[in-house]
Amino acid sequence: MDEQRHVSFGEALQPRKAWRAGSSDAATSRARSTTLSRTKSVNSHGSNDSIASDIAETEARLDSMAGHAARAARRRTDRTGTVSTAIKKDVRSSRNRDLDLDIKCPKGHPLRFLVSNSVISCNNCNSLVPNGTVLWACRLCDHHLCGRCKTLLSSSAAHPNLELKPCPYESGGYICNICYQSSQGLCYHCVKCQFDSCLDCFIPGNAEQVHQDMNQQQQDVVWHAPAEIDIQGHGHVAVVSCIAFSANGQYVVTCGSEGTAKVWSAATGSELEHGTLEHDDSVKHAVFSPDGQYVLTASDDTQAKVWNATSGQNLLTLSHEAAVRLAIFSPAQGSGHSAKLILTLSGRTVKLWDASTGKELHALVHDTDVWTAVFSPDARCVLTSSDAKGLPDVDATAAATAVVWSVASGEALLHLGHRDSVLAAVYSPNGMVIATASADETAKLWHADSGAELQTLAGHSANVTDVDFSPDSQVLVTSSADGTARVWKTSTGQELHTLVGHLSALLVAKFSASGQRIATGSIDGTVCVWDSASGQLLHSLLHASPVVRVAFSPVDSQLVATASRSGRLWNTNTTVASPRRNGNAAATAAA
Repeated sequence: MDEQRHVSFGEALQPRKAWRAGSSDAATSRARSTTLSRTKSVNSHGSNDSIASDIAETEARLDSMAGHAARAARRRTDRTGTVSTAIKKDVRSSRNRDLDLDIKCPKGHPLRFLVSNSVISCNNCNSLVPNGTVLWACRLCDHHLCGRCKTLLSSSAAHPNLELKPCPYESGGYICNICYQSSQGLCYHCVKCQFDSCLDCFIPGNAEQVHQDMNQQQQDVVWHAPAEIDIQGHGHVAVVSCIAFSANGQYVVTCGSEGTAKVWSAATGSELEHGTLEHDDSVKHAVFSPDGQYVLTASDDTQAKVWNATSGQNLLTLSHEAAVRLAIFSPAQGSGHSAKLILTLSGRTVKLWDASTGKELHALVHDTDVWTAVFSPDARCVLTSSDAKGLPDVDATAAATAVVWSVASGEALLHLGHRDSVLAAVYSPNGMVIATASADETAKLWHADSGAELQTLAGHSANVTDVDFSPDSQVLVTSSADGTARVWKTSTGQELHTLVGHLSALLVAKFSASGQRIATGSIDGTVCVWDSASGQLLHSLLHASPVVRVAFSPVDSQLVATASRSGRLWNTNTTVASPRRNGNAAATAAA
């Protein structure tokens, strides 16, 4: 079959070759005439051995061209019938080449590829398609899809069994097959082929129905006195990937993929005078020091930097060999004290540094890529979680995908195992319990000192993506790619509530400083704020892209910061919403 198709394709090219061969005689004659005139010109101005040699070489080349032209003419004569058949097949194929038979308009007509000659609204996402932009349309029904929606819907039809999977950083990430951008971290992967999609480009399941639900949701949510600040519109010109409050709640720091971090006033949303902190590549993470005097940033330029939060002066630069994805200060030991240590994460390595001098103290190395790293509340230990790819396929206790390290010696103290990658790991505020969230669809509780397993929290049906303790350490919340969050009692492992209200996978879940509220962020572009005691949905905050970061103000549980391409601040005390998704958005109490 392949050989036959190759021959047919080659034959289909013969008319063009034959035309060139037929016209080569005239071209060769013109070239030869030009060569002779150049020869006469040279002879009239005197002999020139170099030019004469070039002319002789040109003559030989022209003779060779004439031979090729003659042979091409003979092939044309021998294959005229076959060429005609191939041309007809190619013409019929080209007529259907710009049709997509899989994605159709509501009446079932296939969509045709074309370029808009005016501003047109996409019937799927309602965005305006500028003049001269590629789109897909049914001319009979006046139905249009922008290029991104068409690709998204086509991918959903062709890859119905996508799974949310962690992509190891050691492999260099992946290429999204929709936007063709390289990325790292969580991605949607087709279990039947090598199709990958970043979180921004793909919504799992029935993409068309999901878009309809999201559009209906935007129409159903009515905002009264919205208190919202779009930070990207004020300063960042690219994706905002991280957002964090200062300890006193007065300031916010954001990270942009254009290579800057920015410091803002939480009250007004205005950027501080010296609030732009520059790196040479995308900034992935930023935090304030416990006393609020410094900002620590991590960047793809392989560096972490310490800045004066007021003046914007760069005080320390900490270097790795690869992109730095996380940088945090150690907890302050006592009121008003500054952090003594800095932790940075890059690939498989976590480094500890002296916060005052920038001296490297220890390098904590995993066998696989590290996902998260945190200090214990007393700053004596570091807890890391890592990818399970490359580890031996053995029982859970041997698959050490979370490790507790000694800050003093840099040695591994405890190994906490899951059957798959540990995507998040945290200490309880009282420092007595460790919680881990895994791609094996479970979360686990461990004794912080002995490493003994206390509870296995089973109930999710997909990756558990995040975990967080309440301030009193009595309650735990987990988020999952199954689209739900669950609230658990720490002491018994009892499930208290299942929080149902998102349309797609959840990436983050956080308690407020008061412990009375929980915020969850999803790929569907929404942030849900819940009452932690009853599981009731209080607010739904809408974004246009996946929500990757959520943070409550340390001093005001009504103020929420979110990162989803843009950074936003929400005052939920003055924002009233009545969201409805598929009839109801509910929080169901566990039986």
